[in-house]
Amino acid sequence: MELKEVSIDANERIFLNGKEIENVTGYKLEHFADSSEPAKLTVTMYVNVGRVCSESQK
Repeated sequence: MELKEVSIDANERIFLNGKEIENVTGYKLEHFADSSEPAKLTVTMYVNVGRVCSESQK
């Protein structure tokens, strides 16, 4: 899995690999400084819902 590089500026705009994520209404960044594990970013954002697909149950 290739991880994205995240940065958050002074205005709390979030960037993944240098590209801003727009319409963010909240976020939570979890990371332990002494851990070798990757950080976890949870983002809440406004989106339009078009078509939602799911696999049929067998």
